[in-house]
Amino acid sequence: MRDYLNYDKIEKLYCKNDILFGEFNHDAIITYVIPTYKRYDMLKRCVESITTQTKEVPYSVLISDNNPQTYNDYKDNPQKYDFFKDKYVIYSVNRENIGGCANCNQAVFLAKTKYICMVHDDDIVHPMHLYYV
Repeated sequence: MRDYLNYDKIEKLYCKNDILFGEFNHDAIITYVIPTYKRYDMLKRCVESITTQTKEVPYSVLISDNNPQTYNDYKDNPQKYDFFKDKYVIYSVNRENIGGCANCNQAVFLAKTKYICMVHDDDIVHPMHLYYV
């Protein structure tokens, strides 16, 4: 999939974001990218289904939050986001709402791995998904 992306064009459009926390796993083979907007409880359930996967296959989780207010919410109530503070999870917040499609594209752009799995915030990943992939 990465061979078809025009990075120069995408970089100019979609790099208006801040990483709240998390670091990229340089050993990761696959990144689960999760675009989201104002659905904290669903997102929490989705991330939990991914982070309970086997750790034998190195992976990362990249959340691209399209709600700029999340940044202020995080500053006011950081313990609310403690659930996501896993060494495999990167939480990115857009500085402005860029729309659903652009948020999906940005999440893919930000991922650093060869393989990507797009998961929406209302999805639950099968416990053996990573093993079979």
